[in-house]
Amino acid sequence: KRLRQLLINVLSNAVKFTKVGGVTLKVGVIKSVEGERVSVQGESEKASLHQTRLRFQVEDTGIGIAETALSKIFLPFQQVGDPKYQSAGTGLGLSITQKLVDIMGGQLQVESTLEQGSTFVFEADFATITSKQNVEKPLPKKSHKISFEGPPRKILVVEDNQDNRLVLTHLLTAFGFEVKEAKDGQDAINQTHEWRPDLIFMDIVMPVIDGYEATRQIKGIPELKQTIIVAVSASAFQSHQQQSQEAGCDDFIAKPIHTEALLNCLQKHFKSTTIEQKLATTDILPEAETVFLQEPSIEQAKTLFNLSLRGDLDGILEYVNKLEKNEPELMPFINKIKELAKELKIKRIRQIVQQYM
Repeated sequence: KRLRQLLINVLSNAVKFTKVGGVTLKVGVIKSVEGERVSVQGESEKASLHQTRLRFQVEDTGIGIAETALSKIFLPFQQVGDPKYQSAGTGLGLSITQKLVDIMGGQLQVESTLEQGSTFVFEADFATITSKQNVEKPLPKKSHKISFEGPPRKILVVEDNQDNRLVLTHLLTAFGFEVKEAKDGQDAINQTHEWRPDLIFMDIVMPVIDGYEATRQIKGIPELKQTIIVAVSASAFQSHQQQSQEAGCDDFIAKPIHTEALLNCLQKHFKSTTIEQKLATTDILPEAETVFLQEPSIEQAKTLFNLSLRGDLDGILEYVNKLEKNEPELMPFINKIKELAKELKIKRIRQIVQQYM
């Protein structure tokens, strides 16, 4: 996702300032080194870990950048060059791009000649694992026949992201579970004391108290230690799964949560019977539907949709800043779009605004 957003930023910047000629993206392998053999969960044979360094080069035949301005182009809120060519954006695009390259362990470089064009170059390392069984077959969409025996079980969903909480809660409720939500680790501890859930889906990275510490505290209380706690994390590394087990978690499920994985988890911990429940094997958490009391107009939604298609983060932020001044009743919607833009979640912005078109 970082690489995709990085390339979108650089390419959209090149297209923006190129009126004649073209924009070219070149990708090449600088070096590839085979490292140690590592164990892969569920496979009997060890796999090969490869370290590959790739070089990305974006060339354009646009207006170019003066040599005196090259040192300023990566500064936040900074636009350089002839004012008549400057966009109405916030000037954050290349600043964010440089930060993304830094995170990936590379360095963004630029060469430019005024009125002739610019070339942006960066290199980054990528790790790949090669094994005989590393190609996972896609799961077909199908109907699951499932229900759960006995009185309704109680499940606590602990997640600091409201959208994620709502979607997981909705799905679990459809299965017949009683569901409550907690927004952080401390809230989870308090609600577990009061409500005594049968199972907790515990997000790991949260404010106030993280999932590891919340699990330790809950499991440390004699009357609560039998509570089933399932760690939920965007990281599926074996070390993180081990850390969750050491904290006291009974199981682990990776984000994005797939319905198939969720069903397997529930069936593992609760007895099930056969009542038909139709579900597609899609990602649960990232596809959360966000609803606002005051909705944007169709025209506003279309504008944001088109900006998201171009990957124009500057344009998105500039547009919602204008909305904030003129239509304060849209603040919940505006704040959500700003939050997603700062997290570089262009696709999620597109999904949200598409609801209102």
